[in-house]
Amino acid sequence: MSGEKRTPIQILQDDMRENRRQLHSIQKQREQLHAELKKVQKQNKAEVTTLKTQLNERSRKQEAAIGTLKSEMRDMATQHSRQMMEQRNAIMQELEDLEMRTDDKVENLRDWARERLEEQRTEYRRISQEQQLQINILKRDIEQINQREENREQRAKDYLADLEVLIRSAEENLPHERYAQGRLDKIKRQLAAAQRQLNEDVPAATIATVQNAHFDLMDLEEEILRKETEYEMTYRTVADAVGGLLSAVRQNRNIHLEDSDNAQEADYWTEGRYLNLEERIAETKKHIEQNRHLLTVEELNRYLDDLEALTSEQEKLVEEAVERIISSQLRAEMGDTVVETLGRQGYRIKNNECGYSENDQRGSYMVKLSNVAGTEIVTVISPDEETYQNVISINTYGDEVYDEAATRKRSEDIRNALTQGGLQLGETQCNEQSISEFYDVENLIKKGGKKLPKQVLKTASGLASSSETKTASK
Repeated sequence: MSGEKRTPIQILQDDMRENRRQLHSIQKQREQLHAELKKVQKQNKAEVTTLKTQLNERSRKQEAAIGTLKSEMRDMATQHSRQMMEQRNAIMQELEDLEMRTDDKVENLRDWARERLEEQRTEYRRISQEQQLQINILKRDIEQINQREENREQRAKDYLADLEVLIRSAEENLPHERYAQGRLDKIKRQLAAAQRQLNEDVPAATIATVQNAHFDLMDLEEEILRKETEYEMTYRTVADAVGGLLSAVRQNRNIHLEDSDNAQEADYWTEGRYLNLEERIAETKKHIEQNRHLLTVEELNRYLDDLEALTSEQEKLVEEAVERIISSQLRAEMGDTVVETLGRQGYRIKNNECGYSENDQRGSYMVKLSNVAGTEIVTVISPDEETYQNVISINTYGDEVYDEAATRKRSEDIRNALTQGGLQLGETQCNEQSISEFYDVENLIKKGGKKLPKQVLKTASGLASSSETKTASK
């Protein structure tokens, strides 16, 4: 044996960036994300329509309860109910419209989601402020009615009975426990106090207490609507964003190369990490959907905070996969260069012994050549930790009469050929012994064949410190 010569080789960075842009750019991924968001939003529009139907049914039940009222509050309650319904309809229309709108660019998914939420909140505040003005006017009208002196005792009884109806309707139809826990119980206590005042024959105090409870009930309805709206806006935004990201991750799983009809699988090149990301996002989507009526706005916002990291991870994994694809292709091209270069020195591939170790494109590329004198050369091109860098290990076997000049020429010819091919070479490390485990190329490149020990692969793809090596002459 005449030893091993090992050289780190990398594609020039400008070329790598250009190839990466041509193969699968970040912008292409974001365009895909934008397209998937639009699809998800269109699909989710039906859910907004369902929600709108549920709220309209709630309003119908409320109006039915109001229809049984006997006091002068009946007209006021009808007016208030219609105001609330108009507010809900305006908000639902905004949610529905927003499901059909997506900006042309989505540079950052979390920012997109937060901007979308702020846009909805701004519109909600505008609608709410307009409705609050009407509610304040309605409260003043109620106060004026209750200030009248005539028939106070009867009006107190009727007002109390009617408020009981409104409270019962709110208890049955409003999600008060979810969005305003304990508030309705407080109003019930006010109602009980009003009943005691009526029993004590204090109609003026009864009316005042019932009015306060009535106003609290109106405020409760407004608070529930506000919190329910905030939740639905946040949920819809998070559901759209997570659903869009999951679809985009699935769409970007296959990397299409410009010069090939075959798609490359991102999960294969990232050794399962891409699928792991997809599964985590899918689990998040499932959890959000299954716990829709249990989650809080705060919990949903935490999912929003995760979006930036998940999107960044997906982009980096695709970028890494592309770099590994390029690096792998480069290993085969370097192998061809070695075959061509040594062919001019009388070497030929022995028994078709060339290919990737274990027939896995992510691994080392190996080629065995021999000449008529019986000298055999095994070239192993292994990926380094950096995805754009490879290490070429040239091992000579059966060279019984060591020829320093011939060895030097082989090394220089290969270096020159690789340099002319646009590659950047580092220092060559010379070891006295060839790596014996590389010799049986035929079995090493078979799928399911002999495997290279991890320590050997680590040695082949890494360079020892300069103090432990001899630098080859140039």
